[in-house]
Amino acid sequence: GYGWWRLPRVEPGGEPLAVALVQANIPLEQKSAGDVHSLFYEHLGLTYEVQRGTRLVVWPETAVPTRLMHVPEFRERLQAAARALRATLVVGGVATIPAADPLATQVANAAFVLDDQGRLVDDYHKVHLVILGEYLPLRNWPLVSAIARLTPQFWAGSRYRAVATPLGRVGIPICYESAFPGDVRAMVKDGAGALVVITNDDQLSETGARQLFQQTVFRSVETRRWMARCANSGISCFVAPSGRVVSASEWDRRTLHTGMLRLHNGVTFYVRCGDWLPWLCLLVTAAALLQRRRGNEK
Repeated sequence: GYGWWRLPRVEPGGEPLAVALVQANIPLEQKSAGDVHSLFYEHLGLTYEVQRGTRLVVWPETAVPTRLMHVPEFRERLQAAARALRATLVVGGVATIPAADPLATQVANAAFVLDDQGRLVDDYHKVHLVILGEYLPLRNWPLVSAIARLTPQFWAGSRYRAVATPLGRVGIPICYESAFPGDVRAMVKDGAGALVVITNDDQLSETGARQLFQQTVFRSVETRRWMARCANSGISCFVAPSGRVVSASEWDRRTLHTGMLRLHNGVTFYVRCGDWLPWLCLLVTAAALLQRRRGNEK
């Protein structure tokens, strides 16, 4: 039928780019212990296992939960890896952002992009934060502020946007941003030619992680973009614009998952027009209820 004819035609794209996804499978307890050096070298060790010719190497969300680019040792090791592999790196970490109070330090859940010469060419700060998990609401209120100081807090980035890389502009949804169509749509509307999702689902059960993985697949369909998804403990995968999962890693497994990514610049109806259908349905429902009420009054 139509699907048989149409689906092969919605997998457009340019030159295939070899990509490696670093799934280090670090337990939540180990991340919480605060030994950022062991976390960094776990990921770096897997990075050096990539094959020659790999164009992009991706680390998961907050692979190293510290201000990565402010630690000279980490920054220099990443730069050396990018040069040695001749690959672009996308690395999840923590970034410092300007605060209203010059004496305060505010941090963001971030992705850093290094080119094959080790230069930091762009970064992205997560916008859609998880309530209670990444921030406390009303944290400017005195009582809430006192509680917030006792727990790590992230601040949101300024906007959803495409990120510049030497390979082209990409969207980098971080964790739950990939579950929201509007978040990813904004990245593609800003010029993202592919999606590179980074996430850490270790705090979820396997069921929860698989559910988020399945939700993420729809972002490829809606935007007609190839996707690479790098998850700390799984499921790392490559998804075609048709929603076809090209390959996927196993859950709770340390691995280097490899595949291909293509960039595409076409715009789908959804990217162009957005979430008009729910509003139309609401309008039609309201009109139908109003008409029914008028009929009952006669």
